[in-house]
Amino acid sequence: MKRGDFHTGGRQHYFQLDENGGKQRTIPCRGDLQRFMEAYLEAVGPMDKSSPLFRTAAGRTQKFQS
Repeated sequence: MKRGDFHTGGRQHYFQLDENGGKQRTIPCRGDLQRFMEAYLEAVGPMDKSSPLFRTAAGRTQKFQS
């Protein structure tokens, strides 16, 4: 998943998933998951829409890799 796959349509956030055959599926994000994702994105910092959505931590430093 890319950063651009998690987006908002006003108050509601969505995940945009690509399926086999070129189809796209839009899945609404529950409120609790939305809060977790917003906290995660704040911790990671600014990202391009083409960047991977989920990043790994650098060893035991608890800092995200670029």
